[in-house]
Amino acid sequence: PVETLVVAPLTGHIGPEVPAEGRTSELTGTITVDGHGVPATLRFLAGPNAGAELRSEIDGTYSWPELYPGFALLEVETSYRCTRAVTLRHRKTDTVDLAFGDVGVVHGQLVDEEGAPVAFAPLTVDGNPGESDAKGRFAVACHAAGNAELVVRQPGFLKHRELLLADANSGHPVEVTLERGRSLSLSVGEAPGGGEVLVYLRSLSGEPMAGRLPQPSFPWHELNPIRVPSRGMVMLHDLPSCKLEALAFHPRARGRDTLWLAGAERRSDTPDPHLSVSLEPVEQATVRVVRDGESVSGATVEMRFANPLAATLGTLGAGGREAGRRLASQAVDILPAAHQLTLTGPDGRCTFGLDDAVKGTPYVTVSTPGSGLVVTRLLERRGDELVVDLARPGV
Repeated sequence: PVETLVVAPLTGHIGPEVPAEGRTSELTGTITVDGHGVPATLRFLAGPNAGAELRSEIDGTYSWPELYPGFALLEVETSYRCTRAVTLRHRKTDTVDLAFGDVGVVHGQLVDEEGAPVAFAPLTVDGNPGESDAKGRFAVACHAAGNAELVVRQPGFLKHRELLLADANSGHPVEVTLERGRSLSLSVGEAPGGGEVLVYLRSLSGEPMAGRLPQPSFPWHELNPIRVPSRGMVMLHDLPSCKLEALAFHPRARGRDTLWLAGAERRSDTPDPHLSVSLEPVEQATVRVVRDGESVSGATVEMRFANPLAATLGTLGAGGREAGRRLASQAVDILPAAHQLTLTGPDGRCTFGLDDAVKGTPYVTVSTPGSGLVVTRLLERRGDELVVDLARPGV
């Protein structure tokens, strides 16, 4: 009889674990309701930690290590709900204590640049909704002690964001002057392979800051990123008058352009300003997945950097003090250059964009449906094709 040797397919994770670098901040605090510690859910709504969630202890205390530094929006939910802006510092522990209860009422009036009341304008105080009345007056109950954040979102006017310096129970009224917004059409060029392009707008005009922290009065985190299809166009409204910079990002391309968005009222017979961003391909990295020399199509291939926040800042062209200012004042989301996911084609190949500005060594992780095998390799030489053989993944 002839014996047949059956080799069991490889399973498990082979290769290095991708290190988690850049998570140098920690957030601690206590959540109380009417003076008693209570369990609460904390989640980040914007910034590099967006999507992360934590449940506090039963006594309301929490310790949240290994967070990315920078500006973020933190939502805390118990029997009440509150959204606060926080700025996490590099290699520091910051404390956010929230005391819930019937704290007081934030009240005031919204007016335009001529002093006329702005009626029926939607607004939030710490994320709690409200609206101005016919005379522009508003009053919203505030359930968390400390400095509340007021955001007004009235179509036709700039979104206004302000960290109130007085507590809700101080009784001091808040008067907010809303400025008329500007419209802009934005288009992007053709991206290699098509798909979605992420566009970030920012002011280069030294915009006014609001509150005690260096945070722009215009909430850029509510606008960015703008998602535009390849060779597509979107209309944007209620933008500030300033010199605008548009930074466009695609996994395989990037682009940049600027435009002065004038402050003067435009005539009805003139078109809206238009900003067109051309895309230039970035350096490509090719990965080929095989099994015993045969191409494997449909394999999932992920490319990521150990420190995606540093890779994102490099893509934004921010370094040194500029990186610190950007992190402190804006919600920086992880960009496609720092984390990309794709599938291999019929020839077993796939490509990633590797921007020259992104420093560090990327890792490539390959997996196939139902195989139970995950292979991680370093992409040490960017210009060469990386071949991953699932039959000999260690080679």
